Amino acid sequence: PGGNGSGVCSGAGVCRPVCNSGFKECGGQCISNAACCTSGDCAAIEGVAGVCNASRQCAYSKVKIKADGATTGFASTFPNAASNVGTNVQLVVGETGNATTQYGSQGFASFKKTGVLQNVLLDKAVMFASQQACSNAPFTSGHGNMYVQKATYGASLGQSAYVAENTSAAGDTLLFSNDVAAGWRSQDVTPLLSGAGEYWQLRLRFSVNLIQDGAARTCRFWGPLNTGLEPYIEVDFRLP
Repeated sequence: PGGNGSGVCSGAGVCRPVCNSGFKECGGQCISNAACCTSGDCAAIEGVAGVCNASRQCAYSKVKIKADGATTGFASTFPNAASNVGTNVQLVVGETGNATTQYGSQGFASFKKTGVLQNVLLDKAVMFASQQACSNAPFTSGHGNMYVQKATYGASLGQSAYVAENTSAAGDTLLFSNDVAAGWRSQDVTPLLSGAGEYWQLRLRFSVNLIQDGAARTCRFWGPLNTGLEPYIEVDFRLP
């Protein structure tokens, strides 16, 4: 039984394993109680059945996790404390305001890791968000492309989540959108979701936040309240 138990010969001349504490029998071997023996040991997560892989881990593919409304929305440089942050609303990205004064806005998508998701071994994660029509051609008017970055603001989205300059290291900023057409956008964000914590959190921002030439230019993404259009991630992972 692999050194984790002992073999006992039954009266019928058949050897069977007697496993040590913390181990269970699986196909004539003693494996850890935490390991899976068959896929039947892998409970479904978010409606997706697990598969017991060759390493005795429960593996899951394309588990859909919708954005958490309480921590998803936008943050801006608008000076009014009541208006500089919005949660459970659309994600606003770009330059807002009027002909006199403009403010920068960034969108934030947050995905809560409930239950077993807090300790998974992440293999792949793809973010999806549905872009609405953009205003005043931000991509070709100086703002450049839109990128997705890692964010770490936790259980409360505040104005401090807004980052004025692109300070992320190379590889931590990934292209998310580069045209005004309405529709779904997606990006493999696996390298942005490393580390512990209660949430997987991401920021959407233009290469240039503010131009301040008298025009407001934004792109908006449907938020958590827009059923069927809300941001989500699809994740592949294994249980440790």
